[in-house]
Amino acid sequence: MQAFLDQLWIARWPLWDGLQLTVGISAGAILFGTLLGLLVGIQLAYAPWWLRLPFRLYVDIMRGTPVLVLILAAFYIPSVVGLSLGPTEAGTLALTLFAGAHIGELLRGSLQAIPPGQAEAGRSIGLTFPQLLAYVLLPQAARSALPPWINTGVELIKGSSLLSIIGVGELLLRTQEVIGRTFMTIQFYVFAGIVYLVEKRQPLLAIRGLTKQFGATEVLKGVDLSLDQGDVVSIIGSSGSGKTTLLRCVNLLEEYQGGDIVLDGETIGYRATNGRRHRLGDRELSRQRAMTGMVFQSFNLFPHLSAAGNVMLGLRKVLRLPKAEARAIAEKWLARVGLAARADHYPSQLSGGQQQRVAIARALAMNPKLVLLDEVTSALDPELVQEVLNTVKGIAEDGATLLIVTHEMRFARDVSDRVVFMEQGRIHEEGPAAEIFGNPKSARLAEFLRNTRH
Repeated sequence: MQAFLDQLWIARWPLWDGLQLTVGISAGAILFGTLLGLLVGIQLAYAPWWLRLPFRLYVDIMRGTPVLVLILAAFYIPSVVGLSLGPTEAGTLALTLFAGAHIGELLRGSLQAIPPGQAEAGRSIGLTFPQLLAYVLLPQAARSALPPWINTGVELIKGSSLLSIIGVGELLLRTQEVIGRTFMTIQFYVFAGIVYLVEKRQPLLAIRGLTKQFGATEVLKGVDLSLDQGDVVSIIGSSGSGKTTLLRCVNLLEEYQGGDIVLDGETIGYRATNGRRHRLGDRELSRQRAMTGMVFQSFNLFPHLSAAGNVMLGLRKVLRLPKAEARAIAEKWLARVGLAARADHYPSQLSGGQQQRVAIARALAMNPKLVLLDEVTSALDPELVQEVLNTVKGIAEDGATLLIVTHEMRFARDVSDRVVFMEQGRIHEEGPAAEIFGNPKSARLAEFLRNTRH
């Protein structure tokens, strides 16, 4: 270890130069790509079809081409027509084109998710179209586009490591040069990997511009929300505000009409092809649903299966684990929720609180990336509520990522990192739990809290 630290100190300036170049190229690409994406997104959203066509072609080609191919094309093709681009300029151009296409497409989606009434209201007071864009539409679109814009920046940082193939002296190439001198392959690659890992931090869950309708009724109206790994976020609000519908969209139990849900870098439920959104097939949807664990307010246990059988079903049929291994996992999670002695009891033989704890064990046993809890105490007698809340608190303390819909204000305040207040299908206010409950910014949230025991 000391030898590695000595070599790292000697190599600090080459590695620092490489890191600076990586950040500089990535920052330049995201800046120019954002400007390009702004142009592309506006054209795709509002231009006539004949003008949209070349922009749509550009987006489809850029999004469908691997970054490595874009880098090689930007480096070699200009020389064919008599232009000369150095490796750094070619790399920046390639990443800019990549970013412009992705940002343009996400901006298009964000603009088209804005309710038509917003544009009508702007026109009604005499705003010209440029003014409408600048003061009404783009500010709203920017809010919903921010999480995926950050993800695009992360992709650019990762993509910059490919620039070493054309001789750009970024971090990876400098690392390889240092390895060539020191022969400490593993140590320096691990060091470079840690640097890229620190740079790539992104939300585990990113919801942007989410809209959902039931017939003519718009239940979700452009919801934007993000969770990092290990976050515990509670959603509160009046009945009918869209809380449960939001959770059901994340788990794909409800189809959503607009916006995106991205879990661990993967768009949930749909795939964009040639500018159109297509629903994924049942097999792919089932795989994505298994990434989240859902706990329902009415338990929804399988009455013909024991507690252990309920927990084992997904392990056996989805994860295809051997029966003995699935049984061991089921027993572990039932013990974790205090029901080791009830493993072979059927739901009808359990109290409501015990049934809900079995449902929690069933969700967690699948090792989901995100756990969704929908009013998990609403169907319980008052004396059973605390045992379920204690179970959820223990899971949160273990580091699970939880998105909770609840009407238990004290619980939300005690367990949550952040609290989200929904009103009429939108996120009306969000912030740290202490701030939401101790210093609400809006009169509507203050009124809601006064009318709710917490």
